Amino acid sequence: MTFARVQRPSEFLIVGILAALAGLLLWDTLTAPAQSMERGPLGPTVFPIVVSCMLLVCAVGIAVDLLRGGHGQPEEGTADDRSDWATWAVILGAVTLVAVTIEPLGWVLAGGALFYLCVWAFGSRKPFRDLGISALMALGSFYFFYSVLGIDLPAGVLQGIL
Repeated sequence: MTFARVQRPSEFLIVGILAALAGLLLWDTLTAPAQSMERGPLGPTVFPIVVSCMLLVCAVGIAVDLLRGGHGQPEEGTADDRSDWATWAVILGAVTLVAVTIEPLGWVLAGGALFYLCVWAFGSRKPFRDLGISALMALGSFYFFYSVLGIDLPAGVLQGIL
């Protein structure tokens, strides 16, 4: 492997951030106390370990690319063309809505609203299809967390029904 002269060393900042985030996530996962809800082969530590390893692989891949002479290409257009602030505002509002309503409404309703609002923010205008898919995703993730991972998500107003 031949190394080229690094043109923009500031691009290594992303490598450092990804590697630090991977290390922090891995350290926090491995030093956490034993979970009482762990059952079966998939416990609450599996996904953080997988994500931290993927972050580390990305950091190494970007570092190798930068050392071989690669660099990030800026997008075409002006800064206003590249940023859709209305989309970001709707997504931020949806995440805030979930944070506020997850306890009283439960994950299925709050998560369904999150999924629907995100799809709407990205431009889909088929409300019945989007509501159906959002409800299936929220319900599916609720039962996945409960059945496979053994994590109880809040049921909210649907307590006793789910």
